[in-house]
Amino acid sequence: MPRPALSVRSRLVLVERVAAGQSATAVAAQMGCSRQTVHKWVKRFDEGGVAGLADRSSRGPS
Repeated sequence: MPRPALSVRSRLVLVERVAAGQSATAVAAQMGCSRQTVHKWVKRFDEGGVAGLADRSSRGPS
């Protein structure tokens, strides 16, 4: 069963916890997501700030 997506606010909390020095593993456990997901949101925040944490539309085949 897939987990519900993190809200933009939850993504910001996640990024703030990593910035405060918590490990990606610890933050993932706290937020109920994978370590890879933590790294994805930190990277998107680094690239685009808070705007980088917004949902992106999926692009299906044309």
